[in-house]
Amino acid sequence: MLFIDSDPREINAKRRDAHADLIVEPQVERTTARYLPFRALGLQRVNADSGATGIGAALELTIKSAAGPVSGVAVNVAMSNARTGASTVLTTNTDANGLAAFTYDASVWVPATAIVHPHGGVWSWTQLYPKDGMTIQLADLPRSGPMGWWHSLLGMTKYTEQRGSGIRVGVVDTGAGPHPYLGQVQAAGAFLNGAANDAAGATNDVADHGTHVAGIIAARPAAGSQDFGGIAAGADVFAARVYPGGGPAGDEGTANNGDIAAAIDALSSAHQVDLMNLSLGGAQPSEIEMDAVSAAIEAGVLLICAAGNGNGAPVIYPAAYPGAVAVSAIGLNGTFPAGSVDALSMPQQADHFAANGIYAASFNNIGPAVVCTGPGVAIISTVPSADGQPAYGAMSGTSMASPVVCASLAAVLSEDAQYRKLPRDASRAQYAWTVLARGLRPLGLNSQYQGYGMASTAP
Repeated sequence: MLFIDSDPREINAKRRDAHADLIVEPQVERTTARYLPFRALGLQRVNADSGATGIGAALELTIKSAAGPVSGVAVNVAMSNARTGASTVLTTNTDANGLAAFTYDASVWVPATAIVHPHGGVWSWTQLYPKDGMTIQLADLPRSGPMGWWHSLLGMTKYTEQRGSGIRVGVVDTGAGPHPYLGQVQAAGAFLNGAANDAAGATNDVADHGTHVAGIIAARPAAGSQDFGGIAAGADVFAARVYPGGGPAGDEGTANNGDIAAAIDALSSAHQVDLMNLSLGGAQPSEIEMDAVSAAIEAGVLLICAAGNGNGAPVIYPAAYPGAVAVSAIGLNGTFPAGSVDALSMPQQADHFAANGIYAASFNNIGPAVVCTGPGVAIISTVPSADGQPAYGAMSGTSMASPVVCASLAAVLSEDAQYRKLPRDASRAQYAWTVLARGLRPLGLNSQYQGYGMASTAP
């Protein structure tokens, strides 16, 4: 795979003369499928010190938890232009005193909404029309593991480190770790700008998303810790990083179709994974990416992918490619605080609600491409740990539902002797698809929201 910086007209001219098997296409950006309200609305974040909203007025917010000021928290403020109605999002991290500071021209801009995304330990929060000098108090996350509500909804009755044993799972994401409960996760390297890097530390998480995804699948908490465990903690997990990091307020930045395709190829061939999780995507298809997905399926890999968080938009790619499993998210009422970002997942439409407090998340992308659904709201899982202590955070999105489904299928396949004997070809991937479909439980929701139903660990 080769990355070229060239004029589009020159590329098109060379494409006409190229071999029929050569794929030449523009770079396509992919974002993670974690639910971030501003991203779902198509708004881009800019650093608070960029001068994008001018000067003259100040907005200072202090973020606290029960333990005191919270430093290093990402605070995003949506600023509304009073003249045009346009919006922009300023972002910064709190200082050692929990302070986040913004400047703006009050004759043009109005602070509309503040959203606080902590690294871990506490819930996220939303605040309408924040005022200068306001203190936002964050509630602590529960520690009631190793089982969470998402485990129970899948049909699990107890946690065990052996569940999923013998199944190899690839994770294409922002990296994984460091985290004391993910020591068994194997580094598959970083794939960035057309180059592969397998140096020590190259697969470390550049944000927190990939560590959260890996923990949903395979976290192994210390006995008696009351931290949450992975659904298939016994699975062999291989992490590949395709995000560069360095985005606003330390987020992951964007990945591209070429690097994702290279990671898919490496995980399916060099590491021979059985299942692959892709909690990422975008609206635009890519032939290079689709070719990698097809090749992985031919190598026996079933790809489980996030359907996207575009508030009813069509399913994103790679989830929408033929053969991929597109996963939407469901939530459970009462599992998060009313003021949290996770609470924004509550739908307004009556047809989004099932029985027993279960609902199809408002942020879901929908349509006939959705294959199934899984818990994906307020999922508490591992985030990178700088001091060697186990850190946990809560996230929502089809990003979270996808690894829940992937891990639940790994748990079932690990007990399937026939699957383990199959050759690594398309029949193996098709068998895994059949096993997944057999275990889906309809929730009574429209198929465009739930597909064929919710995943289950019951074979």
